[in-house]
Amino acid sequence: MRASLAQSLSERTYVPSGALPEEALGRGTHLGLVAHADDLEILAYHGILTAYRDPSQAFVGIVVSDGAGSVRSGPFAELDAAGLVEQRRKEQMRAAEIGRYAAVTQLGHPSHELKQLCEGKIDEELFELVRLVRPKVLYTHSLFDRHATHLAVTLRVLRVLRQLAESERPERVLGVEVWGDLDWLPAGARVELPVSGEPELESALLGAFESQLSAKRYDLATVGRRLAHATFASSHRADVTDRLLLAVDLGPVVSAPDFEPLAFAERWIDELKAETSARLQALLASESPEIRSDS
Repeated sequence: MRASLAQSLSERTYVPSGALPEEALGRGTHLGLVAHADDLEILAYHGILTAYRDPSQAFVGIVVSDGAGSVRSGPFAELDAAGLVEQRRKEQMRAAEIGRYAAVTQLGHPSHELKQLCEGKIDEELFELVRLVRPKVLYTHSLFDRHATHLAVTLRVLRVLRQLAESERPERVLGVEVWGDLDWLPAGARVELPVSGEPELESALLGAFESQLSAKRYDLATVGRRLAHATFASSHRADVTDRLLLAVDLGPVVSAPDFEPLAFAERWIDELKAETSARLQALLASESPEIRSDS
């Protein structure tokens, strides 16, 4: 890593334990790489919880954007962009303390720069960070997310991972839901991540982001979705957890250079269409002539 880049990244990295940034980042086994402060706690909670419970594991977070464009309300309504960025930065640091993260790096790029995929500086930073962390599991946004900034992060992550040597890539790359549930995904694509057992930690992490909760109750919505997924995951089995995150396995996009993200997304959309059509056709085919004539 270039000395100038290493210095820049160190300045933007917070280490709750007080260790050196490069050392703390290098301990990471589970990496959340996301767009905004609080996205880590929503989509990468499985990795946070794993490391929280097991001292041999370590969670590292990377937040790419500055979050200046989020909705303001209540006591934060009058904050200007710079004030909001600083508030969100402090909230993310507080969450890192609560969750015992090994480190969290906040790159602070404006959203409009992040969405300009031709901008190579951001990719260079992400490449060096992922290469330094060398996680076993990487959590990022889903390719089915409705938020353009989230999608831009995912596309950059996939591009960066393809540039890494195979030995440097994570064992698992998961795209997790934020803006848009993933319960519609066909079974072949859907990954279930149980996250039960630490409701106080869950509440404290989500509650750290006061500036966001003053406008939108992400804390209640996030927990509600996890509870709902745990019950509605299957109609023919008893619940096996009380909280569940859903993700899509992005590994095939990383490992196959010719498998483009758009083709990957369309594959599962087409699969959903085929499954839905097959279910309806099977029932309609069994419909009796008498029922058809009365309808």
